[in-house]
Amino acid sequence: MSESHQKIDTVEQPGSPSHWSSISKLDKHYKRLGSTLANALMHISLKDNYIYFKIPKVASSTLSKSLSLLETRDYPDIKQAPHPGVAGSVFVKPFQLPVDDLKPALVGDDFKRFVFVRHPFSRLLSAYLHYIQPTDDERPSRRQVRTFLGRGQDQITDVISFDDFLQVLADIPKRKMDQHFRPQAMLAGIDLFDHQFIGRIENMDEDLVRLSDFLGLRVTDYMSVRTQHKTGATESWRSEVTPERKKIVERLFSKDFEAFGYDF
Repeated sequence: MSESHQKIDTVEQPGSPSHWSSISKLDKHYKRLGSTLANALMHISLKDNYIYFKIPKVASSTLSKSLSLLETRDYPDIKQAPHPGVAGSVFVKPFQLPVDDLKPALVGDDFKRFVFVRHPFSRLLSAYLHYIQPTDDERPSRRQVRTFLGRGQDQITDVISFDDFLQVLADIPKRKMDQHFRPQAMLAGIDLFDHQFIGRIENMDEDLVRLSDFLGLRVTDYMSVRTQHKTGATESWRSEVTPERKKIVERLFSKDFEAFGYDF
């Protein structure tokens, strides 16, 4: 999957079933994630012909910022906030494109599609350390976990343990999980779209060089070092693994392990 290119029948008619198959895949993606989140996580560059499928807690701030600098390289005065949302992005979003322009981006040979992923346990630990463990700033992701634990407003500052966090995830339907916890295979639509390049955060430096070669662009020249979201989980997660935690994570994120070749 990581190196293959999906072939397109260049003589098919716009009204044929195959013409609409790519749009049907996008509709499925919308139903799984919701159209707002799906659009937010798909960065389409019409300038350089690629789609970056953004996965939260996989160096996504760094990658998004760096790719936005690459996108605006001819206009350096154009600035983008770290998390601009759909409306403020320098990238085109699926909802903005007519069907005849959207299809080549989703399945065409002239467009390149890529994603960066991370070991599921490492990603969960990073999300926990960033969003759940701190008690002085309750973000929506922490509020969701606290509510599922049955804790009220008077318990906002109570500590939520990593094991409590994992147990909540075991009880939440995947489609309702916060985007920072939701399976990566689901967020990327790994069964719907042909991702010709899959990078890993564990091999970030090497894979950025490979990404530059893949896109034919000097991505590494625009890398923006961002450390404010760094939790150290990439280096330390193995020390947090217990038999019970391993069992929960393997069950919840089985498709991530299968799709991306991770194990313990």
